Amino acid sequence: KPRFADFNLMPPDWGAQFAPWVAATARAYPWLEKVSLKRMFESDDALALLDVSLPGFKELVFLCCERFGTSGVAVVANKCR
Repeated sequence: KPRFADFNLMPPDWGAQFAPWVAATARAYPWLEKVSLKRMFESDDALALLDVSLPGFKELVFLCCERFGTSGVAVVANKCR
């Protein structure tokens, strides 16, 4: 979340959900090998979509992200090298 979230200045539904981004990005750039996410809300389903949508995917970087679990990371880790 942006730092202003610490002061309750965060607008609702500010657009940090990862699922719409991964769907659009996978269509436009199917050859992507690395995704870096900062202050995003990921779900386990969105991480699974990332794994399925990008056949050459190799690296995922999280920085201050939330709403994902071990099972979502495991799906990506099983395919990545």
